Amino acid sequence: MVDEMRLDSLDGVGPVTTKKLSDAGVHNIMDLVVRGPVDISEITGMDREAAEKIVTKARQT
Repeated sequence: MVDEMRLDSLDGVGPVTTKKLSDAGVHNIMDLVVRGPVDISEITGMDREAAEKIVTKARQT
């Protein structure tokens, strides 16, 4: 169960994105779901479209 919550378990989330998210205080899939794409985009500097894709994948997990 714990491994399923890891950011890098999401398709398309590699080491660079995982580090960017972790540095911004997003440590697992639940953090992505709770924060949502707008917040993820703002706190990481990633573009909104990329944040929406990652959050959508997290919500489907």
